[in-house]
Amino acid sequence: MKPYLSGEGSPNRGGLSLPKNKRILGAALLLVLGLIFVFFAVSPWEILPFLKGGSFRVQAGIIGGFLLLGVVCAVWRSAVNRYKKYVNMEAKRGQ
Repeated sequence: MKPYLSGEGSPNRGGLSLPKNKRILGAALLLVLGLIFVFFAVSPWEILPFLKGGSFRVQAGIIGGFLLLGVVCAVWRSAVNRYKKYVNMEAKRGQ
């Protein structure tokens, strides 16, 4: 069996294991993009004529909603992992 290296992702779950600062940066980027898309859905800029269409507003709202949902999921996952680490630490200390 091949040993696990930190940059290759965990064998138990898919994806890469990123450093904490890059995960925070990614969540912040998703948050900003999600808020921009939701803003375009609610009140599009009058300067850009292609933003006035009804279909673009619906699409921007859906995209923005999913990006914001991604931020919520990332924060939830981080909180669960932190709590799991704390519980495991307490369990080892109690033995």
